[in-house]
Amino acid sequence: MNIYIASQNNSMRKLTTPTLFKTLLAMLLATGLTGCLVTSEQPKTDATPAQPRVDVLLESTKSWDGTMLPSYPDEQPQISILRIEIPAGARLPMHLHPVINAGVLIEGNLTVFKEDGNSFDINEGDAVIEVVDQWHYGHNQKDDPAVIIVFYAGTENLPLSITKPSDETTGNSRQLQPSN
Repeated sequence: MNIYIASQNNSMRKLTTPTLFKTLLAMLLATGLTGCLVTSEQPKTDATPAQPRVDVLLESTKSWDGTMLPSYPDEQPQISILRIEIPAGARLPMHLHPVINAGVLIEGNLTVFKEDGNSFDINEGDAVIEVVDQWHYGHNQKDDPAVIIVFYAGTENLPLSITKPSDETTGNSRQLQPSN
């Protein structure tokens, strides 16, 4: 399937898979995520209509630990958006993501630990770009649940997360799957 997009001079250009992937991710983030965050600082009156406001929460070519993000695969893109709730005191199993993903913590606090001991604290309202193909786990060390919305930029038939089989802390070997 070929997909074309109109450029500024109204000529049509074919989108390559990586360009399509980036365009879809940008559209999702611009309309889906920031659409929830559009607010107005000015009071709404008949004389002054409210103006939309877009805040860039995070933009980077690197994950939270400074690692460069990998290139997009040259396959059919598949975007997944998950709402993940981590109960108070819960520790996720050691896992990795074979796909680029980013999230916004909408409730609570979460600490992410890499296998090498490096860690990163995420607080309510923070945006984060996850590490790709690196073992890590999240731990909610607080007394309230943590809720994060995560956008995965993957491909068809590629798991979003793979649990390390030797994770002795939880004994969990499941892949990340949405609950029904």
